Formats: sequence, structure tokens, C-alpha cells
Amino acid sequence: MKKILQFLLVGAVSAMFTGCATMTRDESEGQIVQFDSKPEFATIFIRDANENQLIYKGQTPVRLDLKTKHKFWRGKTYKVTVSKDGYDDVVFLLKPRASVEYGAGNAALTGLGLFGWLVVDPMSGAMWNLKHNARDPRIRQLSESVLEITLPCKGTTPENLKATSVNRCK
Repeated sequence: MKKILQFLLVGAVSAMFTGCATMTRDESEGQIVQFDSKPEFATIFIRDANENQLIYKGQTPVRLDLKTKHKFWRGKTYKVTVSKDGYDDVVFLLKPRASVEYGAGNAALTGLGLFGWLVVDPMSGAMWNLKHNARDPRIRQLSESVLEITLPCKGTTPENLKATSVNRCK
């Protein structure tokens, strides 16, 4: 009986010093995000909004590993601009949101591992997922890591975006 209690005590103490999101993420501290566009081969600028630095300039489609951690308890925010001649620019933010692994994982799997919640995951940055404004009809989340950006023809309003074919811009 004493051995069982020791085993349970060691397990409980170990669980308190883990972070579920940190255990489920790779070591890059980042999130792979793929940017696709309609039409293809649009120019994309990605700025670290926290540091106001350009971190990427290229063309779509592109797949990037974006860091999610800015500082302890602070996630990174990115300003994304997608443009192409004859189309209106699409500008949006990718903002940090607490991941499911961070919230539910620490509660369910580590037995209320407060150290994981308060130190481990915030320190590693694994607690953050990058998300866009889901209400923008020009941006579709095709999967957890793939964003499709539809560039509207010059002068197209968001209300009639679906009625306009991106291939018919002048």
C-alpha cells in the first residue's frame, strides 16, 4: 500500500510540473500557416506587429513557420497584406488565442497542473494559436493551418464578393 501511495504522489507531483500544450507542440515554438490566394501568385507581406518588422515578402501560395510567442504571457500578432494588380488589397491580423491544449489539456490531463498553466506553457509559447477574424468573407480557414484569401476586384464591396468572379477583373 505504501508503494502505491508513493507512486500516486510522484505521479501527481510530476503532473503539476508539466504543460500540456508544450508537450503536444514541436520545438519550433511556432505554428505552420499556409497562405493561398485567389487569384494565385499574389504578393504577400507579413509583419510582426509587436516589433513592427517585415518578416516575409513573397508570393502565394506560401507555407511559413510563424512564431507564436512574443514574451512571457504574450503571444505574437502578425499583420498580413495580400495584394495584386487589378485587385483590392486584403489586410488582416493573425492574433494569438489560447489553444485548446493549453486550457482543457492542462485541466483534464495534468490534474489541474497549475505550474503548467502559469509557467511552462506561457514560457514556451505553446499556449498560443494564431487566428484571424473569422467574420471577414475574404478569408477562409480551409484547415487548422491553411488560410485562403480571396482578393476582390477593385471597388468590390464585401457584400457582393461572392457574386464576383475573381477571374473576371479587368
